[in-house]
Amino acid sequence: NEIELFEILGSDGYSLGKLGDFFRFQQRPILYKNFIYHDTLGPEQRKEYLFFVNQVGHTFILPIKIFSDKKFRSVAFNDYLLDGFTYGILLFVAVLSLFFFLSSRYYLYLYYGLYILTAIAWFLSYFGLGYQYIWGNYPFLNTAMAPVMASLNILLNLKICQILIKIPKSKRVLGQLMTFIKYSLLALTVFPLIINLNNHGYGLNHLYLIAFLFTILLSMIIVLYSVINHALKGNIAAKLYLIASILKAGSIINLALLELGVTPALDNMEGLLQIGIFIEIALLTFALALRYSSFKAGTFVKVIEAHENERARISKEIHDGISSSLTGINYGIKNFMRDIGQLPLEKKEHLNKIFDELNKVQLEARSISHNTMPDYIKKSSLTTIVEKYIEELQHKTNHKPEGDFIKINFSANEQQNSFSEVVKLNVFRIVQEILTNVLKHSKANKAEILFSFSKTELMIIAEDDGLGYYHQSGELINKGMGVKNMETRVKLLDGSFEIKSPVYHQKAGQTDDSASHIYLKEFGTMIKIKIPYRDNLLHNKKDYDY
Repeated sequence: NEIELFEILGSDGYSLGKLGDFFRFQQRPILYKNFIYHDTLGPEQRKEYLFFVNQVGHTFILPIKIFSDKKFRSVAFNDYLLDGFTYGILLFVAVLSLFFFLSSRYYLYLYYGLYILTAIAWFLSYFGLGYQYIWGNYPFLNTAMAPVMASLNILLNLKICQILIKIPKSKRVLGQLMTFIKYSLLALTVFPLIINLNNHGYGLNHLYLIAFLFTILLSMIIVLYSVINHALKGNIAAKLYLIASILKAGSIINLALLELGVTPALDNMEGLLQIGIFIEIALLTFALALRYSSFKAGTFVKVIEAHENERARISKEIHDGISSSLTGINYGIKNFMRDIGQLPLEKKEHLNKIFDELNKVQLEARSISHNTMPDYIKKSSLTTIVEKYIEELQHKTNHKPEGDFIKINFSANEQQNSFSEVVKLNVFRIVQEILTNVLKHSKANKAEILFSFSKTELMIIAEDDGLGYYHQSGELINKGMGVKNMETRVKLLDGSFEIKSPVYHQKAGQTDDSASHIYLKEFGTMIKIKIPYRDNLLHNKKDYDY
């Protein structure tokens, strides 16, 4: 709070100035984040000094270093350069994270950005830079900012930990304990902003310090316990979080024990904390990137679920509404014809045409209803579902005009795995999309679907002899929504997706370094999909984004 250096001159003492948190920063004779005094010492000269120190309620540590003017300028330059580099990068990551929040509305990025900003403010206040550059005219703030920002930072640390490794805040003792500590940290944040600790003595200052340090220690222990526990269960985010937390959490625990007078001071506490937060931010950013991928996948799954629910609703409406109404109209016209007796041949033929059109519409309505949400998905195996769908599709194409007929072959070995309903539905939609593209766009004469079940995965190969997709240098460059939807569904099933269109091979006798290449078309399009036997589609995943 207050420090004064006296130079002893005989029996008197000469003051070299007062420094400390009770005085404005601009009153310092040398504007530096640490307490600096300047004095001149000639050759063979000896001087004695006395310190007056006022530090109420806190552990007092006074490492003394003596520099020549030249050496001090070099040390100060390097020190501020490192600070500028460190806090500049942290500020950049914080702003970037906040931009991610604005674009995604994913609250984890908001908490992460604020976490970095409070860490910057905490370090600035604890190591003197905040007083030098931000609130130098407000000694009250310099006393309050370190515990305020530390409390907010640890609170956000707990919140990020809860979300990143998915600890429900209302379930289990750990989640409830985290919630209690967060409220305690909030109270510790508000207290020094309401009560000016500079105006109080040892009792209140020390009591606040003990409460603050005990809460910080408990918070760090809970964070480390949580991430170790979840890391041992194989949680990737928890493993990254554990590595990220070790150095910083260790430094904070040491800092707390130091303030309590339990452990000795480290030589370069500021540097260790800066290195610790650098490592933590790098690993946490990577962990958040993984989490965001999961969040995006979860969002897409919700869209898929909404689509499937809408399909089911439309299917029910068509079946129960339109199809039933058409049936009623059909019977109504037949009864009407019986009542009016014989009709002229011309009108009878006209009515028969109406009946034919009505029957076609009725069959089409049933077909749309059935294709929208086939009733055999829940009851049948995956191969049976695809077989029935292709059979119905083949029946439709048989009634097309001559030249439009396409032969669809389906083959599968013995199924090795029983998929859940949600996985079956997504695989069915992938096959449905493949065949829809073939029928609509390929102008193919034949198509083949192969299901190969191995011990670890299902491989789907789809081939046709149609026109193929527009490509350049063998790479697909024009992806429609159908292809993108297939890729996304496969990704959600932790599978791989590969498409070649068309597939070429070199003519015999041609070499890779020939001036011109002659290629022969083998077939239009080949799609290869691999889906592992892991029922981990995100219907079982819960994103905690509170």
